[in-house]
Amino acid sequence: MYRLARPGDPDYPTQLLGYPVDPPQRLYVVGKPIPGDAAIIGVAGSRDPTKYGMRLARRLGMELARRGYVVATGFASGIDAGAVRGAVGVGGHVVGVLPYLYEDAGATTLIKNPLLQELLGYKNLTLISENLTRDPDRVREWLALRNRVIDGLSSAVVIVETRYRQWGWGTAYHIRFGLEVGKPVYILMPTWTSDWSVWEGYREFTRRGATPV
Repeated sequence: MYRLARPGDPDYPTQLLGYPVDPPQRLYVVGKPIPGDAAIIGVAGSRDPTKYGMRLARRLGMELARRGYVVATGFASGIDAGAVRGAVGVGGHVVGVLPYLYEDAGATTLIKNPLLQELLGYKNLTLISENLTRDPDRVREWLALRNRVIDGLSSAVVIVETRYRQWGWGTAYHIRFGLEVGKPVYILMPTWTSDWSVWEGYREFTRRGATPV
């Protein structure tokens, strides 16, 4: 069952307080509460990564969790899923920031998200969203806006691998919602591939100020 949280409520993440980009005035929360002193790292990247990029995402999630960090992602396929599975594999706390929580107005059917279905019952899982139920006319907008919640929660964001897109490039929102308001954004240098779109994505992020790793 979901819980409604507003700023100042116990379930509202204190990490979001003071975030300057339209901080959510309400959140719907399912699962484990986020401790106020939790150190959260956002992980993002391509839904269509290289095989090695996927391995790196899983390793990153695992190593962050082993060091006590909470891993926050958009619970998308690809890099998000790799990082989450890595963290879960060592018992880490993961946060899924979703465009909405339920498919129906009665709030009985959770969002049809393959990664979420895989993790139902996992004790160290938190799901949060600004929106309770699906609105098909606004899902694309919500997918973009949820990136600011990931950035607001996180001490830093790591882009494992991204592909350059002229249009509809969701990972690029971490520049607007993270880097431009002072959140560190790191990107891994893709030395493991010669794929033009991966290298151009990396170059675009570093041109905009992301720190290469």
